[in-house]
Amino acid sequence: MLQIDNIFTNVSKGLVANKQELENAFIGMSRDEIIKTILSIGELQVAELERGTTNESLIKDIANIVSEKTLNTKNFTRFPVSVSCFRPNL
Repeated sequence: MLQIDNIFTNVSKGLVANKQELENAFIGMSRDEIIKTILSIGELQVAELERGTTNESLIKDIANIVSEKTLNTKNFTRFPVSVSCFRPNL
């Protein structure tokens, strides 16, 4: 989904690319062609909140895998996820 058709030189600072910058970077391309090119080969930028949610989900998945593959050698039971999960500073 395309939210806005502005092309930025720096999204976080809100700097929009001017016509000359676009012509220098994308020689002979129309604005629509530039947008399609950026969408097809550009990098996906993810919001901080979404990235945090993804990281939290990944940590839970890793903790579940570790829990499933480890045994307490004293009683040969699996460690609960709460024991095998660590909280790195993200």
